[in-house]
Amino acid sequence: MSTSDDLVLSLCDEVWKWRLKESPELASFCGIHEYDDLWDDISAEAYTRREKCVQDFLAKAVTIDISSCADKVALSLTLLIADLQSYLKGAMFKRQ
Repeated sequence: MSTSDDLVLSLCDEVWKWRLKESPELASFCGIHEYDDLWDDISAEAYTRREKCVQDFLAKAVTIDISSCADKVALSLTLLIADLQSYLKGAMFKRQ
């Protein structure tokens, strides 16, 4: 496994853990009960905070050299970047 592969897998893990923490209802649905005592925060501040986090994740993702990744890891990075970009496109609707 290359260094780029390790970076991708680490970032995917970081994003997944962040998603579960930010969306405790999703975590419960996925069978992870660490956040069962919490609800998703749908405040304007939470949306703004999450948007900033996603921008930071995307900035990290696009700096990884995809050409040195194994095929499956490169696909994971491509999908992660697409998912983060999609989130940011939808972020403009947070307050409507």
